[in-house]
Amino acid sequence: MTSFDSRPESYYQRLLTLAQNIGNEKGYIVDGEWVGYQELLKKVNILTRELTALGCKKGHVIACDLDNSFDFLVLILAASDLGFVLFPLNKGYSERQKLQLIDEVECNFRVGNNGIERISLDIDSPVKQLLIENNAFLMTSTSGSTSKPKIIILSEPNKINRGYLSSIIPYGLTDQDTVVTSTPMYHSLGFRLALLPILLGCNGIIFKGFDPASWIKYVNKFKGSFAALVSEQISAFNNFLSENKNINFPSSMKTIVSSSSLLTQAQKEKFLSICRCNFREMYGTSEVSTATDINLINDSKKRSVGYPLSHVTIKIDEGPDRGRGNILVKSPTICDGYLINKKFFPFDPEVFFDTGDIGYLGDSNELYFLGRSNFQFKNAGINVFPEDIERAAIEFPDISDVGVTAVDRGGTKGLFIVCFFVGKRDISKLSFRRHFSEHLASYQLPHYLIAIDKIPKNSVGKIDRKQLQELAIKALENDGK
Repeated sequence: MTSFDSRPESYYQRLLTLAQNIGNEKGYIVDGEWVGYQELLKKVNILTRELTALGCKKGHVIACDLDNSFDFLVLILAASDLGFVLFPLNKGYSERQKLQLIDEVECNFRVGNNGIERISLDIDSPVKQLLIENNAFLMTSTSGSTSKPKIIILSEPNKINRGYLSSIIPYGLTDQDTVVTSTPMYHSLGFRLALLPILLGCNGIIFKGFDPASWIKYVNKFKGSFAALVSEQISAFNNFLSENKNINFPSSMKTIVSSSSLLTQAQKEKFLSICRCNFREMYGTSEVSTATDINLINDSKKRSVGYPLSHVTIKIDEGPDRGRGNILVKSPTICDGYLINKKFFPFDPEVFFDTGDIGYLGDSNELYFLGRSNFQFKNAGINVFPEDIERAAIEFPDISDVGVTAVDRGGTKGLFIVCFFVGKRDISKLSFRRHFSEHLASYQLPHYLIAIDKIPKNSVGKIDRKQLQELAIKALENDGK
Protein backbone atom coordinates (compact mmCIF):
# COMPACT_ATOMS: atom_id res chain seq x y z
CA MET A 1 0.00 0.00 0.00
CA THR A 2 1.09 3.60 -0.56
CA SER A 3 2.25 5.49 2.51
CA PHE A 4 -0.06 8.31 1.31
CA ASP A 5 -3.17 6.15 1.21
CA SER A 6 -5.48 8.58 3.03
CA ARG A 7 -7.30 10.96 0.72
CA PRO A 8 -6.22 14.59 1.05
CA GLU A 9 -8.57 17.55 1.22
CA SER A 10 -6.77 19.12 -1.74
CA TYR A 11 -3.89 18.50 -4.15
CA TYR A 12 -2.01 21.48 -2.70
CA GLN A 13 -2.34 20.04 0.83
CA ARG A 14 -0.86 16.76 -0.39
CA LEU A 15 1.98 18.63 -2.14
CA LEU A 16 2.85 20.37 1.16
CA THR A 17 3.08 16.95 2.83
CA LEU A 18 5.23 15.53 0.03
CA ALA A 19 7.59 18.50 0.06
CA GLN A 20 8.04 18.12 3.82
CA ASN A 21 8.35 14.32 3.98
CA ILE A 22 10.03 13.45 0.67
CA GLY A 23 11.69 16.72 -0.40
CA ASN A 24 13.22 16.37 -3.85
CA GLU A 25 13.79 12.61 -3.67
CA LYS A 26 10.70 12.11 -5.84
CA GLY A 27 8.93 14.32 -8.33
CA TYR A 28 8.23 14.80 -12.04
CA ILE A 29 10.15 14.42 -15.27
CA VAL A 30 8.89 16.47 -18.22
CA ASP A 31 10.72 15.79 -21.50
CA GLY A 32 13.84 14.85 -19.54
CA GLU A 33 13.75 17.76 -17.05
CA TRP A 34 13.52 16.77 -13.37
CA VAL A 35 11.73 18.74 -10.65
CA GLY A 36 11.37 17.30 -7.15
CA TYR A 37 8.33 17.91 -4.95
CA GLN A 38 10.08 20.54 -2.82
CA GLU A 39 11.10 22.46 -5.92
CA LEU A 40 7.62 22.01 -7.40
CA LEU A 41 6.10 23.59 -4.27
CA LYS A 42 8.39 26.63 -4.67
CA LYS A 43 7.24 27.07 -8.28
CA VAL A 44 3.58 26.82 -7.24
CA ASN A 45 4.03 29.41 -4.47
CA ILE A 46 5.76 31.81 -6.89
CA LEU A 47 2.86 31.54 -9.33
CA THR A 48 0.32 31.92 -6.52
CA ARG A 49 1.96 35.19 -5.42
CA GLU A 50 2.05 36.45 -9.02
CA LEU A 51 -1.65 35.66 -9.62
CA THR A 52 -2.63 37.21 -6.27
CA ALA A 53 -0.79 40.40 -7.21
CA LEU A 54 -2.79 40.51 -10.45
CA GLY A 55 -6.05 40.33 -8.46
CA CYS A 56 -6.88 36.63 -8.87
CA LYS A 57 -9.12 35.21 -6.14
CA LYS A 58 -11.48 32.34 -5.32
CA GLY A 59 -14.22 32.01 -7.94
CA HIS A 60 -12.24 33.54 -10.77
CA VAL A 61 -11.84 31.44 -13.91
CA ILE A 62 -8.46 30.97 -15.60
CA ALA A 63 -8.31 29.64 -19.13
CA CYS A 64 -5.27 27.37 -19.52
CA ASP A 65 -3.91 27.46 -23.08
CA LEU A 66 -0.81 25.34 -22.44
CA ASP A 67 0.61 22.11 -23.81
CA ASN A 68 1.56 19.32 -21.39
CA SER A 69 4.23 20.97 -19.29
CA PHE A 70 5.48 21.86 -15.82
CA ASP A 71 3.70 25.20 -16.23
CA PHE A 72 0.39 23.36 -16.70
CA LEU A 73 1.01 21.22 -13.60
CA VAL A 74 2.02 24.26 -11.54
CA LEU A 75 -1.14 26.10 -12.64
CA ILE A 76 -3.34 23.17 -11.52
CA LEU A 77 -1.73 23.16 -8.09
CA ALA A 78 -2.05 26.95 -7.83
CA ALA A 79 -5.79 26.53 -8.50
CA SER A 80 -5.92 24.05 -5.63
CA ASP A 81 -4.22 26.60 -3.37
CA LEU A 82 -6.02 29.82 -4.37
CA GLY A 83 -9.45 28.37 -5.18
CA PHE A 84 -9.81 29.69 -8.72
CA VAL A 85 -11.48 27.55 -11.38
CA LEU A 86 -9.24 26.09 -14.08
CA PHE A 87 -10.57 25.85 -17.63
CA PRO A 88 -8.10 23.97 -19.89
CA LEU A 89 -8.58 24.87 -23.56
CA ASN A 90 -8.51 22.16 -26.20
CA LYS A 91 -5.31 22.79 -28.18
CA GLY A 92 -7.05 21.50 -31.29
CA TYR A 93 -9.55 24.38 -31.27
CA SER A 94 -9.12 27.44 -33.47
CA GLU A 95 -8.47 30.80 -31.82
CA ARG A 96 -12.06 31.79 -32.64
CA GLN A 97 -13.43 28.69 -30.86
CA LYS A 98 -11.23 29.38 -27.84
CA LEU A 99 -12.40 32.99 -27.61
CA GLN A 100 -16.04 31.89 -27.80
CA LEU A 101 -15.52 29.47 -24.90
CA ILE A 102 -13.57 32.07 -22.89
CA ASP A 103 -16.52 34.45 -23.30
CA GLU A 104 -19.11 31.75 -22.52
CA VAL A 105 -17.57 30.83 -19.16
CA GLU A 106 -16.52 34.43 -18.40
CA CYS A 107 -12.80 33.77 -17.92
CA ASN A 108 -10.89 36.31 -15.84
CA PHE A 109 -7.40 35.32 -16.97
CA ARG A 110 -5.79 33.39 -19.81
CA VAL A 111 -2.47 31.62 -19.27
CA GLY A 112 -0.53 30.59 -22.36
CA ASN A 113 2.99 30.18 -23.64
CA ASN A 114 3.36 33.99 -23.72
CA GLY A 115 2.43 34.47 -20.06
CA ILE A 116 -0.63 35.64 -18.13
CA GLU A 117 -3.31 37.82 -19.72
CA ARG A 118 -5.78 39.55 -17.40
CA ILE A 119 -9.24 39.81 -18.98
CA SER A 120 -11.50 40.93 -16.12
CA LEU A 121 -11.62 40.93 -12.32
CA ASP A 122 -15.41 40.48 -12.18
CA ILE A 123 -16.52 38.13 -9.42
CA ASP A 124 -20.17 39.11 -8.98
CA SER A 125 -21.78 37.69 -12.14
CA PRO A 126 -24.34 34.86 -11.84
CA VAL A 127 -21.89 32.44 -13.49
CA LYS A 128 -19.18 33.19 -10.91
CA GLN A 129 -21.62 32.76 -8.06
CA LEU A 130 -22.76 29.42 -9.49
CA LEU A 131 -19.16 28.22 -9.68
CA ILE A 132 -18.46 29.31 -6.10
CA GLU A 133 -21.67 27.72 -4.78
CA ASN A 134 -20.83 24.40 -6.46
CA ASN A 135 -17.15 24.38 -5.38
CA ALA A 136 -15.97 24.25 -8.99
CA PHE A 137 -12.30 23.34 -9.41
CA LEU A 138 -12.09 22.18 -13.02
CA MET A 139 -14.14 22.97 -16.09
CA THR A 140 -13.48 20.76 -19.06
CA SER A 141 -15.24 20.53 -22.39
CA THR A 142 -16.38 17.46 -24.27
CA SER A 143 -14.60 16.77 -27.56
CA GLY A 144 -17.17 18.60 -29.69
CA SER A 145 -16.62 16.08 -32.49
CA THR A 146 -20.37 15.73 -33.06
CA SER A 147 -21.93 18.90 -31.63
CA LYS A 148 -21.16 22.06 -29.66
CA PRO A 149 -18.83 21.14 -26.76
CA LYS A 150 -20.50 20.81 -23.35
CA ILE A 151 -18.80 22.39 -20.33
CA ILE A 152 -18.36 19.84 -17.53
CA ILE A 153 -17.92 21.01 -13.92
CA LEU A 154 -15.86 19.06 -11.38
CA SER A 155 -15.16 19.94 -7.76
CA GLU A 156 -11.72 19.16 -6.32
CA PRO A 157 -13.03 16.42 -3.96
CA ASN A 158 -14.72 14.81 -6.96
CA LYS A 159 -11.50 14.94 -9.00
CA ILE A 160 -9.53 13.42 -6.11
CA ASN A 161 -12.18 10.74 -5.66
CA ARG A 162 -11.85 9.86 -9.35
CA GLY A 163 -8.12 9.43 -8.89
CA TYR A 164 -8.70 6.75 -6.26
CA LEU A 165 -11.82 5.00 -7.57
CA SER A 166 -10.91 5.11 -11.28
CA SER A 167 -7.15 4.48 -11.12
CA ILE A 168 -5.40 3.86 -7.79
CA ILE A 169 -7.77 1.20 -6.42
CA PRO A 170 -8.67 -0.80 -9.58
CA TYR A 171 -5.07 -0.91 -10.85
CA GLY A 172 -3.40 -1.38 -7.45
CA LEU A 173 -1.09 1.65 -7.74
CA THR A 174 1.35 2.48 -4.93
CA ASP A 175 4.08 4.98 -4.07
CA GLN A 176 6.54 2.63 -5.81
CA ASP A 177 4.96 3.25 -9.23
CA THR A 178 5.98 5.81 -11.83
CA VAL A 179 2.94 7.21 -13.65
CA VAL A 180 3.30 8.19 -17.31
CA THR A 181 1.14 10.94 -18.86
CA SER A 182 1.26 11.08 -22.65
CA THR A 183 -2.33 12.10 -23.43
CA PRO A 184 -3.31 15.81 -23.42
CA MET A 185 -3.68 17.25 -19.93
CA TYR A 186 -6.55 19.47 -21.07
CA HIS A 187 -8.56 16.27 -21.44
CA SER A 188 -10.05 14.84 -18.23
CA LEU A 189 -8.02 11.59 -18.45
CA GLY A 190 -4.67 13.32 -18.98
CA PHE A 191 -5.48 15.78 -16.18
CA ARG A 192 -6.16 12.87 -13.80
CA LEU A 193 -3.00 10.98 -14.80
CA ALA A 194 -0.79 14.03 -14.29
CA LEU A 195 -2.05 14.38 -10.70
CA LEU A 196 -1.86 10.71 -9.67
CA PRO A 197 1.77 11.04 -8.50
CA ILE A 198 0.67 13.78 -6.07
CA LEU A 199 -1.95 11.45 -4.56
CA LEU A 200 0.42 8.48 -4.45
CA GLY A 201 3.65 10.20 -3.45
CA CYS A 202 5.43 8.58 -6.41
CA ASN A 203 7.32 9.75 -9.49
CA GLY A 204 5.61 10.98 -12.62
CA ILE A 205 6.63 11.37 -16.25
CA ILE A 206 4.81 13.95 -18.41
CA PHE A 207 5.31 14.08 -22.16
CA LYS A 208 4.72 17.35 -24.00
CA GLY A 209 3.96 15.42 -27.17
CA PHE A 210 3.98 11.79 -28.25
CA ASP A 211 6.27 9.77 -30.43
CA PRO A 212 7.09 6.09 -29.76
CA ALA A 213 10.89 6.52 -29.77
CA SER A 214 10.97 9.30 -27.14
CA TRP A 215 8.32 7.58 -25.06
CA ILE A 216 10.32 4.34 -24.92
CA LYS A 217 13.57 6.20 -24.23
CA TYR A 218 12.31 8.15 -21.21
CA VAL A 219 10.05 5.43 -19.82
CA ASN A 220 13.06 3.10 -19.90
CA LYS A 221 15.32 5.71 -18.29
CA PHE A 222 12.92 6.65 -15.48
CA LYS A 223 11.28 3.23 -14.99
CA GLY A 224 7.70 4.11 -15.92
CA SER A 225 5.26 1.49 -14.66
CA PHE A 226 1.72 2.75 -15.35
CA ALA A 227 0.30 4.51 -18.41
CA ALA A 228 -2.90 5.14 -20.31
CA LEU A 229 -2.77 5.13 -24.11
CA VAL A 230 -5.28 5.98 -26.82
CA SER A 231 -5.84 3.72 -29.83
CA GLU A 232 -3.65 5.78 -32.15
CA GLN A 233 -0.72 5.50 -29.75
CA ILE A 234 -1.08 1.72 -29.56
CA SER A 235 -1.13 1.51 -33.37
CA ALA A 236 1.96 3.73 -33.46
CA PHE A 237 3.82 1.38 -31.09
CA ASN A 238 2.82 -1.62 -33.20
CA ASN A 239 4.19 0.01 -36.34
CA PHE A 240 7.32 1.46 -34.71
CA LEU A 241 8.42 -1.74 -33.01
CA SER A 242 7.69 -3.81 -36.13
CA GLU A 243 10.08 -1.54 -38.05
CA ASN A 244 12.67 -1.39 -35.23
CA LYS A 245 13.03 -4.96 -34.04
CA ASN A 246 16.20 -4.14 -32.06
CA ILE A 247 14.13 -1.92 -29.70
CA ASN A 248 12.09 -3.46 -26.90
CA PHE A 249 9.09 -2.12 -25.04
CA PRO A 250 10.12 -0.89 -21.52
CA SER A 251 10.38 -3.84 -19.14
CA SER A 252 9.52 -1.59 -16.17
CA MET A 253 5.97 -1.10 -17.45
CA LYS A 254 3.49 -3.09 -15.33
CA THR A 255 0.09 -1.88 -16.56
CA ILE A 256 -1.21 -0.08 -19.63
CA VAL A 257 -4.83 1.07 -19.78
CA SER A 258 -6.56 1.94 -23.01
CA SER A 259 -9.96 2.64 -24.47
CA SER A 260 -9.15 0.74 -27.65
CA SER A 261 -12.51 -0.77 -28.63
CA LEU A 262 -12.04 0.23 -32.28
CA LEU A 263 -8.74 -1.62 -32.61
CA THR A 264 -8.97 -5.00 -34.27
CA GLN A 265 -8.39 -8.13 -32.23
CA ALA A 266 -5.21 -8.70 -34.26
CA GLN A 267 -3.91 -5.23 -33.34
CA LYS A 268 -4.63 -5.86 -29.66
CA GLU A 269 -2.94 -9.26 -29.75
CA LYS A 270 0.08 -7.72 -31.47
CA PHE A 271 0.38 -5.06 -28.79
CA LEU A 272 -0.01 -7.68 -26.07
CA SER A 273 2.95 -9.57 -27.51
CA ILE A 274 4.95 -6.33 -27.61
CA CYS A 275 4.18 -4.77 -24.23
CA ARG A 276 4.41 -7.98 -22.15
CA CYS A 277 2.53 -6.40 -19.25
CA ASN A 278 -1.04 -6.09 -18.03
CA PHE A 279 -3.08 -4.57 -20.86
CA ARG A 280 -6.35 -3.27 -19.45
CA GLU A 281 -9.29 -2.23 -21.61
CA MET A 282 -11.72 0.33 -20.17
CA TYR A 283 -14.86 2.22 -21.04
CA GLY A 284 -15.81 5.62 -19.70
CA THR A 285 -16.86 9.16 -20.52
CA SER A 286 -15.74 12.58 -19.34
CA GLU A 287 -18.97 12.81 -17.37
CA VAL A 288 -18.68 9.53 -15.42
CA SER A 289 -14.93 8.76 -15.57
CA THR A 290 -13.76 5.16 -15.95
CA ALA A 291 -16.67 2.72 -15.67
CA THR A 292 -15.32 -0.70 -16.70
CA ASP A 293 -12.14 -2.77 -16.63
CA ILE A 294 -10.85 -5.98 -18.20
CA ASN A 295 -7.38 -7.49 -18.33
CA LEU A 296 -6.91 -8.59 -21.94
CA ILE A 297 -4.09 -10.96 -21.01
CA ASN A 298 -6.18 -13.60 -19.29
CA ASP A 299 -9.88 -12.94 -19.86
CA SER A 300 -12.05 -14.76 -22.38
CA LYS A 301 -14.30 -11.72 -22.99
CA LYS A 302 -11.63 -9.87 -24.96
CA ARG A 303 -14.07 -8.36 -27.45
CA SER A 304 -15.88 -6.53 -24.64
CA VAL A 305 -14.80 -3.28 -22.97
CA GLY A 306 -14.84 -4.93 -19.56
CA TYR A 307 -16.88 -5.39 -16.41
CA PRO A 308 -18.32 -2.57 -14.27
CA LEU A 309 -15.92 -1.34 -11.58
CA SER A 310 -16.99 -2.19 -8.03
CA HIS A 311 -18.52 1.26 -7.45
CA VAL A 312 -20.29 1.39 -10.85
CA THR A 313 -23.68 0.08 -11.98
CA ILE A 314 -24.42 -0.26 -15.70
CA LYS A 315 -27.68 -1.05 -17.40
CA ILE A 316 -28.95 -0.91 -20.96
CA ASP A 317 -31.99 1.12 -21.96
CA GLU A 318 -33.02 -1.53 -24.44
CA GLY A 319 -34.82 -0.62 -27.62
CA PRO A 320 -36.32 -2.87 -30.26
CA ASP A 321 -32.87 -3.69 -31.68
CA ARG A 322 -32.15 -7.15 -30.19
CA GLY A 323 -31.11 -6.05 -26.71
CA ARG A 324 -28.98 -3.18 -27.90
CA GLY A 325 -29.65 0.19 -26.37
CA ASN A 326 -28.26 3.27 -24.69
CA ILE A 327 -25.58 2.61 -22.06
CA LEU A 328 -26.68 4.01 -18.69
CA VAL A 329 -24.13 4.43 -15.88
CA LYS A 330 -24.58 5.16 -12.17
CA SER A 331 -21.39 6.12 -10.33
CA PRO A 332 -20.20 8.31 -7.43
CA THR A 333 -17.63 9.71 -9.87
CA ILE A 334 -20.29 11.40 -12.00
CA CYS A 335 -19.31 15.01 -12.70
CA ASP A 336 -20.92 17.74 -10.60
CA GLY A 337 -22.86 19.08 -13.58
CA TYR A 338 -22.94 20.92 -16.89
CA LEU A 339 -22.62 24.66 -17.48
CA ILE A 340 -24.93 25.38 -20.43
CA ASN A 341 -25.86 28.89 -21.56
CA LYS A 342 -24.45 30.21 -18.27
CA LYS A 343 -26.77 28.02 -16.21
CA PHE A 344 -25.73 25.11 -13.98
CA PHE A 345 -27.37 21.70 -14.45
CA PRO A 346 -26.37 19.36 -11.58
CA PHE A 347 -26.01 15.58 -11.72
CA ASP A 348 -27.17 13.19 -9.02
CA PRO A 349 -24.76 10.26 -8.36
CA GLU A 350 -27.79 8.12 -7.41
CA VAL A 351 -29.38 8.59 -10.84
CA PHE A 352 -28.34 6.75 -14.00
CA PHE A 353 -26.54 8.92 -16.58
CA ASP A 354 -27.34 8.33 -20.26
CA THR A 355 -23.93 8.26 -21.93
CA GLY A 356 -25.31 8.59 -25.45
CA ASP A 357 -23.42 5.43 -26.34
CA ILE A 358 -24.98 2.23 -27.67
CA GLY A 359 -24.07 -1.23 -26.37
CA TYR A 360 -25.23 -4.39 -24.68
CA LEU A 361 -24.34 -6.54 -21.67
CA GLY A 362 -23.04 -10.09 -22.02
CA ASP A 363 -23.89 -13.14 -19.93
CA SER A 364 -21.17 -12.27 -17.38
CA ASN A 365 -22.28 -8.63 -17.17
CA GLU A 366 -19.43 -7.56 -19.45
CA LEU A 367 -20.15 -4.49 -21.59
CA TYR A 368 -19.93 -4.41 -25.37
CA PHE A 369 -19.60 -0.96 -26.90
CA LEU A 370 -21.17 -0.48 -30.33
CA GLY A 371 -20.93 3.25 -30.95
CA ARG A 372 -22.51 6.63 -30.36
CA SER A 373 -26.28 6.93 -30.64
CA ASN A 374 -25.96 10.22 -32.49
CA PHE A 375 -23.61 8.64 -35.05
CA GLN A 376 -26.11 6.03 -36.14
CA PHE A 377 -28.26 6.48 -39.25
CA LYS A 378 -31.12 4.59 -40.84
CA ASN A 379 -30.82 2.76 -44.13
CA ALA A 380 -33.81 0.83 -45.46
CA GLY A 381 -35.48 1.62 -42.14
CA ILE A 382 -32.80 -0.18 -40.11
CA ASN A 383 -30.35 1.40 -37.66
CA VAL A 384 -26.78 1.35 -38.94
CA PHE A 385 -23.76 2.02 -36.73
CA PRO A 386 -20.69 3.35 -38.57
CA GLU A 387 -18.49 1.57 -36.00
CA ASP A 388 -19.80 -1.81 -37.23
CA ILE A 389 -18.69 -0.95 -40.77
CA GLU A 390 -15.37 0.42 -39.50
CA ARG A 391 -14.63 -2.79 -37.59
CA ALA A 392 -15.26 -4.82 -40.73
CA ALA A 393 -13.17 -2.47 -42.88
CA ILE A 394 -10.12 -2.50 -40.63
CA GLU A 395 -9.95 -6.30 -40.94
CA PHE A 396 -9.24 -5.96 -44.68
CA PRO A 397 -5.52 -6.47 -45.50
CA ASP A 398 -3.39 -3.32 -45.91
CA ILE A 399 -6.02 -0.99 -44.43
CA SER A 400 -4.46 1.05 -41.60
CA ASP A 401 -7.32 3.36 -40.68
CA VAL A 402 -10.94 3.95 -41.61
CA GLY A 403 -13.85 6.31 -40.96
CA VAL A 404 -17.47 5.87 -42.02
CA THR A 405 -20.25 8.42 -42.31
CA ALA A 406 -23.47 8.88 -44.26
CA VAL A 407 -24.95 11.70 -46.31
CA ASP A 408 -28.70 11.97 -46.82
CA ARG A 409 -29.32 13.76 -50.11
CA GLY A 410 -33.08 13.58 -49.67
CA GLY A 411 -35.78 12.96 -52.26
CA THR A 412 -35.15 10.09 -54.66
CA LYS A 413 -31.39 10.19 -54.08
CA GLY A 414 -31.66 8.98 -50.50
CA LEU A 415 -28.83 7.95 -48.17
CA PHE A 416 -25.25 7.33 -49.24
CA ILE A 417 -22.86 5.49 -46.91
CA VAL A 418 -19.29 6.73 -47.39
CA CYS A 419 -16.24 4.77 -46.23
CA PHE A 420 -12.96 6.70 -46.11
CA PHE A 421 -9.87 4.55 -45.73
CA VAL A 422 -6.11 4.86 -45.38
CA GLY A 423 -4.09 2.10 -46.98
CA LYS A 424 -1.89 1.06 -49.84
CA ARG A 425 -2.62 2.84 -53.11
CA ASP A 426 -3.02 -0.40 -55.04
CA ILE A 427 -5.90 -1.71 -52.90
CA SER A 428 -8.52 -3.34 -55.08
CA LYS A 429 -11.87 -1.72 -54.39
CA LEU A 430 -13.55 -4.73 -55.95
CA SER A 431 -11.89 -7.00 -53.39
CA PHE A 432 -12.71 -4.48 -50.68
CA ARG A 433 -16.40 -4.56 -51.62
CA ARG A 434 -16.33 -8.37 -51.71
CA HIS A 435 -14.88 -8.31 -48.18
CA PHE A 436 -17.73 -6.07 -47.03
CA SER A 437 -20.37 -8.31 -48.61
CA GLU A 438 -18.95 -11.26 -46.65
CA HIS A 439 -18.95 -9.43 -43.31
CA LEU A 440 -21.89 -7.02 -43.41
CA ALA A 441 -25.61 -7.01 -44.08
CA SER A 442 -26.85 -5.46 -47.31
CA TYR A 443 -28.12 -2.32 -45.55
CA GLN A 444 -24.63 -1.73 -44.08
CA LEU A 445 -22.71 -1.84 -47.36
CA PRO A 446 -20.90 1.43 -48.26
CA HIS A 447 -21.90 3.15 -51.48
CA TYR A 448 -18.57 4.99 -51.73
CA LEU A 449 -15.03 3.82 -50.92
CA ILE A 450 -12.68 6.80 -50.86
CA ALA A 451 -8.93 6.62 -50.25
CA ILE A 452 -7.63 9.45 -48.07
CA ASP A 453 -4.24 10.37 -46.61
CA LYS A 454 -5.47 10.69 -43.03
CA ILE A 455 -8.74 10.14 -41.17
CA PRO A 456 -9.63 13.37 -39.28
CA LYS A 457 -9.22 12.84 -35.54
CA ASN A 458 -9.46 14.96 -32.43
CA SER A 459 -6.64 15.32 -29.93
CA VAL A 460 -7.40 12.07 -28.09
CA GLY A 461 -7.58 9.96 -31.23
CA LYS A 462 -11.35 9.84 -31.77
CA ILE A 463 -12.74 10.29 -35.27
CA ASP A 464 -13.89 13.87 -35.88
CA ARG A 465 -17.34 12.97 -37.21
CA LYS A 466 -18.24 16.53 -38.17
CA GLN A 467 -15.15 16.94 -40.32
CA LEU A 468 -15.65 13.48 -41.83
CA GLN A 469 -19.22 14.44 -42.75
CA GLU A 470 -17.96 17.61 -44.45
CA LEU A 471 -15.46 15.57 -46.48
CA ALA A 472 -18.23 13.20 -47.54
CA ILE A 473 -20.54 16.03 -48.62
CA LYS A 474 -17.76 17.56 -50.75
CA ALA A 475 -16.96 14.17 -52.29
CA LEU A 476 -20.57 13.62 -53.32
CA GLU A 477 -20.89 17.15 -54.66
CA ASN A 478 -17.79 16.65 -56.81
CA ASP A 479 -19.28 13.41 -58.07
CA GLY A 480 -22.48 15.19 -59.05
CA LYS A 481 -24.71 13.02 -56.83
